[in-house]
Amino acid sequence: GTDSPKIWKWIEQGYITATPGPVVDQEVLFRDMEADLEKYSPREILYDPYNASALMARFKDKIDLVECKQNMATLSPMAKDYEAAIYEGAVVDDDPVMAWEISNADVYTDANGNIKPIKHGGKKSNKHIDSVISSMMCVGRTRYLERNGEIDTRTPEQIAADMEEMLKNIDI
Repeated sequence: GTDSPKIWKWIEQGYITATPGPVVDQEVLFRDMEADLEKYSPREILYDPYNASALMARFKDKIDLVECKQNMATLSPMAKDYEAAIYEGAVVDDDPVMAWEISNADVYTDANGNIKPIKHGGKKSNKHIDSVISSMMCVGRTRYLERNGEIDTRTPEQIAADMEEMLKNIDI
């Protein structure tokens, strides 16, 4: 295949979790996800509804599940937010697997100016861009929630500075 020759090294270093056999063992994936839920306490999981019944059954009572179809209407706004975040320096990822997957990604643009990442070489390519897609989905969802006032991603220092500035402007 066209997998990176560094995959075995990345497995050894803990960047990739290998599962036995030719397909991903969902039980291993789900256990990793459950550990991450405890470690990071996210509010929700974004998921592609295609073939997601096992994920939904496992996590529906543990966390909010947010459907994220892998079509142009859903992905283009996320891709545009992701692109903007990258240019702003808001996305920093020194994971070597991500760097390799970014090198596997192309940007597809349709006639209406919508964009989404696709695998270099097309759908049948053995290249991987899963990390790019999931990172894009997270950034896109976060920016959506920010725009709608549902989350505040300012640091405590930024909040304190904003409060101080606001208090200066109050006329008592």
